Amino acid sequence: MKLNVERIDLWVAGVDDRPGELAVKFRGLATAGVSLSFGLGRAPDKPGKAAVSAVPIRGTKQTTAAKRLGFHKSKSICGVRAVGSDKPGLGLKVTEALAVGGILFRRHRSHLKVRKLT
Repeated sequence: MKLNVERIDLWVAGVDDRPGELAVKFRGLATAGVSLSFGLGRAPDKPGKAAVSAVPIRGTKQTTAAKRLGFHKSKSICGVRAVGSDKPGLGLKVTEALAVGGILFRRHRSHLKVRKLT
């Protein structure tokens, strides 16, 4: 089975922790042509503040828009995206192979999209 595997840069930004703030960030990215495959808002330990992550941000137009919206490329978090046809146990095989390679996950996230593992 063929998997396309690539390293992805995670872009992060701070936001006020209130309804609609995430939509403002994502609207700005969409206007610049970003087609998000992953976006996450999370509230850190700072009351009233949250953080948002987004991928992929590519090219000059998208990078410029992301920076204008307060995003920056994380220097401490990166990701790996594996895309291919899904079948039972595939996620297990991928994570076992990464473990054998000595790769440590602090956070793991996977989702299915149109019968493909992403």
